[in-house]
Parts: sequence; structure tokens; C-alpha cells
Amino acid sequence: MRIILITTCMLTILTGCGVQNISTNQHDRKPKQANATEFNAQAMIKEIQESEYYKNLQDLKDFVAGRQVVGSMAGNSGFILMLSGDSWAAAYRDQDTIGSAFGNGEPGDGIKGLISSEKYGDASQPVSKDIMHANEYVDIKREVMKSHGNTIKGLAYGFNTFNYAFEGGRELDFKLVDDNNNMPAARVFWEQW
Repeated sequence: MRIILITTCMLTILTGCGVQNISTNQHDRKPKQANATEFNAQAMIKEIQESEYYKNLQDLKDFVAGRQVVGSMAGNSGFILMLSGDSWAAAYRDQDTIGSAFGNGEPGDGIKGLISSEKYGDASQPVSKDIMHANEYVDIKREVMKSHGNTIKGLAYGFNTFNYAFEGGRELDFKLVDDNNNMPAARVFWEQW
């Protein structure tokens, strides 16, 4: 009788708290909805889609969609995905935005320099900012490697930002942050979206 009662209490506690898929990694869970007041999503989407930044990303989206990640390179300010079909696509910090480049063959030294730039700091340590995952350590190379073997579905857009979106509901979430020395920096997480 006690075992049944204890088991029932445990199930009640777990399901009552909304625990359905217990995961030790918060990046494996879908994000919670924000409680925004007077938020007009349609106006924001329209503004993003009318921006020059968004229009410039359409060629990148068309290039990467359907390609599989077969390797990668990473630095303090970005990363390069080596893709199927002997191609590549990069994302890197470019002032207050995320820059991009893509091509066939091997990426050149200029692109490699953009992902490892002395202009930007090192945000691998927890940062003292009020942002998601601020208290976590991040290794951009390790996070990007989690995309190996996955197929890119498209891009997820924001104001002057984008993420590579993958089949199965994952993305390489690129965050523009300042490091603890107030240097512009980048953080990248393999996230569930």
C-alpha cells in the first residue's frame, strides 16, 4: 500500500509540475512563451521582412536549405558550416549584426578571419548580462559540432540576426553579446526551437 501511495504521489508531482520529457540540458527543451503585453507579432514580422537585412539573407536561405552539415570551423566571433555538395556557409559577428557568407569549395582565409577576429571579445565564460543562458559557459566549436549530420531546413530571422534552422526543430542560436570586458562578442548554442 505504501509503495502504491508513494508512486502515485511521485507521478502526481511530476505531471502536476508539467514534467513530461525530463532532460538535463535546458537547450533540449522548447522555449517558454514570453508574457508580452500589447505585442504585435504581425507588425514585427512585416518590419523584419521589409528590412534590407532580411532581403540580403534570401540568397543564403536558398543556398543552405536541404544541405547537410558534414563538418565545421569555429572561432570567437562566428563559425563556418561545411555542407554537403562541397559547399559552406558562415555566420559571424559584424558590428551589431550577424554577417553571412557562403560558397563552394574551401572557404578562403578572409572568411576564416571573420570567425576568429581580434575585434571581438571572448564570451565563452558566463556573462554578467540579463540575457538567456548568461550564467552558462559556452564553447562555440562544441555547440556547432552538434549540428554535424543534420540537414538545414532554412533560417530563423530577427532584427539584424538570423539562426540556421534544422530539421527536427533545432537551430544554431547565435547571440550578439558583450563579454565581461565590455567587448562585443558572440555566443552560439545548439537549441530546441
